[in-house]
Amino acid sequence: MTRLIPYIVCLLLALACVPAAAQPPVVTYGTKFTFAFPEGADGLVDPFGNGDSSTLILHLISRAPGSATITSPSGYSTKFCYDSTLGADIVLPHWLMLIPGQGKSQKGLVLRTTSPVQVELLDKFNAGGEMTQIYPDSSLGTDYRIATWGLYNDPGEDNKTEFVITAPYDNTSVTVTPSVRPIGRPDASPFTFTLNAGECYIVKADITAAPTATSLSGSFVQASKPVSVITALTCGYAPLGDEACNELLNMPLPRGYTDTVFLTAPFSTFEGYSLIFVSDDPNFFVVQPGGFTYTSVNGVAVVPFTLGSQEYLTTSPAQCYQLSSGYDRTRDGMSDPSMITVLPRSQWLDSVEWFSPDLADPVFGTPFPNYISVVYPQTAESKIMIDDVPALTLATPQPIAGTPYSNMVIEIPAGRHHMTSPEPMYAFASGFSIADAYSFNVGERLPTAVPGPVDSIRSTVVFDTLQEPTMCQDFDVAVRLIRPGADPIETVHSVLTFDPTYFTYVGYRNGPLADANAFTLSAATNTITIDLSATPISAVSDTICILHFHCATLPGSSPMSMNSTLTKSEPICETATRFYRSDLGIIAVNQIEQAAFAFQIVSSHAGVQTTGVFSLVSPAADPIRSVELFVRYDHDVLYLTSISGGALVGSNILPSPIRRLDDSTDEVTVSFSPQLTQPGELLLLHFDVFVADSASTLVTCTTNLSNDRPCPLTIVAPASSATFTLLDTCSTPILREYLQHIPLSLKRIVPNPTSGRIDLHFDRILPKGSYRVTVSDVLGHTVAQFSGLTTDETDTLGSFLLTNVVSGIYFLNVDVAGFRETARVLVRN
Repeated sequence: MTRLIPYIVCLLLALACVPAAAQPPVVTYGTKFTFAFPEGADGLVDPFGNGDSSTLILHLISRAPGSATITSPSGYSTKFCYDSTLGADIVLPHWLMLIPGQGKSQKGLVLRTTSPVQVELLDKFNAGGEMTQIYPDSSLGTDYRIATWGLYNDPGEDNKTEFVITAPYDNTSVTVTPSVRPIGRPDASPFTFTLNAGECYIVKADITAAPTATSLSGSFVQASKPVSVITALTCGYAPLGDEACNELLNMPLPRGYTDTVFLTAPFSTFEGYSLIFVSDDPNFFVVQPGGFTYTSVNGVAVVPFTLGSQEYLTTSPAQCYQLSSGYDRTRDGMSDPSMITVLPRSQWLDSVEWFSPDLADPVFGTPFPNYISVVYPQTAESKIMIDDVPALTLATPQPIAGTPYSNMVIEIPAGRHHMTSPEPMYAFASGFSIADAYSFNVGERLPTAVPGPVDSIRSTVVFDTLQEPTMCQDFDVAVRLIRPGADPIETVHSVLTFDPTYFTYVGYRNGPLADANAFTLSAATNTITIDLSATPISAVSDTICILHFHCATLPGSSPMSMNSTLTKSEPICETATRFYRSDLGIIAVNQIEQAAFAFQIVSSHAGVQTTGVFSLVSPAADPIRSVELFVRYDHDVLYLTSISGGALVGSNILPSPIRRLDDSTDEVTVSFSPQLTQPGELLLLHFDVFVADSASTLVTCTTNLSNDRPCPLTIVAPASSATFTLLDTCSTPILREYLQHIPLSLKRIVPNPTSGRIDLHFDRILPKGSYRVTVSDVLGHTVAQFSGLTTDETDTLGSFLLTNVVSGIYFLNVDVAGFRETARVLVRN
């Protein structure tokens, strides 16, 4: 750090009066986003053990309900719904993170939505998570000047500094000029590659390449079409060498968004932070108030530590990045580091919107406070509003010396927030715990959606199976869409309410509409919320999902009801929404259907026709109105030519075209009236015989019977027998299916640290099942085990006594139905 001579200082300070360069605004909301997950702290040696892995979460903010799809060249795809109040939190598979290897990958992601949204990316990792704003494809550029941070390793770690490039468009040629030699490359010379839509390329440098404060900073990315770039560090130390490390994750602006004046502010109540500047000018320098300067090296300048609100000037147009300060060895600091882009003045906004996550610390059991930092013109100070409350009532302004600007740091609760100012401002969100941190630039406020009238439709469920006192047993409820009208429906929002005194929700299975469209379900103690979205829903009548309940006490009546809203939305370029009335029904389902079927084929010879008889040999509890057959046989021996009604059906059978699925399987759906319950011949299957002795050729059927129940019956014929087994698709194992859709989530261990008894609290009601809890040390040795645990259908499991466990850090594992949830607990005995 040096002193500038006075006349240069005066020249540079004059830059503060020059308005920011005219640059187009970077829009933060859109309907298409392209990105990839760089490597986080997952591959590092964990001082608490090595059992952690990141949870990859996308949070969407919207002003209108809609649906979204995520696709990847890797083969991954998913659909989901979001609303205008809560948005959506989408957990993506951990294998999409680019942990092993470097170079080209198919693990990029393309997100498309039916209405404008903002996207925040959270890599949730105990003591090492981070967040960033994801810019839409419309705000991407072709050129990027990279800024990451230096590397420092705790013993045994294998840290990497990195950036990942993802292409929204096919045939995108990309040239990378790295500032140091990347892993897998012979040197630091430029290299070129081609990406198609959704493909990505990750560049990594390790500790051996450049253990300095710059590392990959200054690298240059140039593409033939706009690309997405995210920079990261597996675990960075700021200032370099201090003992607290954290993932640093940031999505930078394209290279053209520069400035020569940058106004900075603290992240939180601790005022220390670091800065890094990058420029196309290899010999620029940075001026701090008072004339202190920081000289660049190959276009990168670092301010290792500074305090409070500051104004920084650069001698050439540059980009600026800010890092929160981690604990040093004297425990002085905020927490772990985190990284943001310091926005050029051209990108300041007068209205912003964001979502602050709820990140309770599972390691140390400490709070995780959230903050919003804002830099603004002092003339706007009295009129800045946060969540419609004057900001001045929530924080004390701190003037930025020598400028007409001030800043405020406001602690805020988790959730969705907005802030407005009569003049453009710059704001960023952050959060800190003892060993974790996040930060990101907040986005502009979304356009207001214009609501239309809402039709609310109420349906009441009547449980025929619950009218007798002896019939109180587990049961299924089907949520079905009944479409008497011609207008296509694009969204369904339903809230089913039930009395928890009598019923406990256990789990659900998708119906055909849920599988074919975007579908989400959330459950509470006495309500279940269902959202369905499609483009559009056109089925005449079909099942959305099937809910499984446990009946604890027989009610006098059926205390269950459902309110539903069905909408048809305009194209996404219009904000108005029209609503159409339709009907949504829910139907109680019997758990067990008693029936049996048999199939007989008459012996015949080549060149003649033979007939198979499909018979109902025991009464059906519900009237059968159609049969869906999958008939398996050797097409080189027999050929199914037609199907006619048996004695029970006669001429009431409707036309039934036969589809040839492969060389051994035919499919046919047969409908008839009236509906049938009594035993007898149901269908006659007519075959042409090509080979003599066709009686030795096995004919089997898999059959679905449609009745008044939303769960069709399935008939399975084993290959070694003509005996058929009837399966009820409503009575499959429920708990495992529940956990596949709604995994366990251990919210907190109370108390933690503990000196004896602990309780486990989950973020939802635990389903019935047999639970096992084991406690193991960092070497994997079991020190305590509790088996055969059951729940009282609450969100708590416990209590457990750890009085015989010596002091230390342990892993606590909860196992049920083949699923495991793991957390750390600190024992102090």
